[in-house]
Amino acid sequence: RPPRSTLFPYTTLFRSSYDSLKEDITRQEDQLQALDNSLNTIGIMRERPDAVRVNRRGPASKPQEVSFPRIKIIVPGVTFLVVVLVGGLVFLKEMLDSRIKSPSDVKLLPKVDLLGVIPHADEDPNGQHEIDMVVAHQPAGLLAENFRQLRTEVMNRMQRRRFRTLMVAGCEPSGGVTAVTINLACSLALNDRKVLLIDANFRRPALHSQFKLDKGPGLGDLMSGGADLDSAVRATSANNLDVITIGDADDHILESMESDAFTQLLRKLEDRYE
Repeated sequence: RPPRSTLFPYTTLFRSSYDSLKEDITRQEDQLQALDNSLNTIGIMRERPDAVRVNRRGPASKPQEVSFPRIKIIVPGVTFLVVVLVGGLVFLKEMLDSRIKSPSDVKLLPKVDLLGVIPHADEDPNGQHEIDMVVAHQPAGLLAENFRQLRTEVMNRMQRRRFRTLMVAGCEPSGGVTAVTINLACSLALNDRKVLLIDANFRRPALHSQFKLDKGPGLGDLMSGGADLDSAVRATSANNLDVITIGDADDHILESMESDAFTQLLRKLEDRYE
């Protein structure tokens, strides 16, 4: 038997381990009690009528066809949506498009009168596919007839207002102003009227090339004093039709078009031509 003094440390160690185990047992008993309370709460909730949300109605069956997508529904639906979308885009484009495509579009413009309609050159059954000089070369064609109708409407309005001078201007480059002006002048000359055609397009002159004439002397030389009226006015192959080509012009020629000299020039020409 060991002495009493040697047993004291072992006794202290055993007591400390016993106290630690007792605390663990107490803690686990508390956790067990908490779990029992949770189980009791779950059991009470399960006994409520609204606790069961899924009820088994019957055994599952294998589907006989695809529920989605269904071709009989998807194809007509997609086709309808595409047609509506395309139609909406076309309608929106037409609403936002401000270009003139038909005579009815001209009538929609405020303070604008429709004098006549010139069809496309490909619509002429005589085979004249160019509008330049069509009245002089094909006077019996469809285009020439439309220019004569335009001539009649223009002359009626000019005579009512006692105008002797007509200016033709385009809304954009290469819009056919030269061709329309030449054919209108030729149709006036065919009606036994003495006509003078003046090229005042200093940026893109084309009158001299259409009649195969030299560029000058012309309007620019008249305004600058470099030529007289008799040398500037030249005859053409069309009867009763004379022309004044563009001539040579300086940078200030456009300002001179608003001067009294140009007004006096027009008055002199109106005395010579109809």
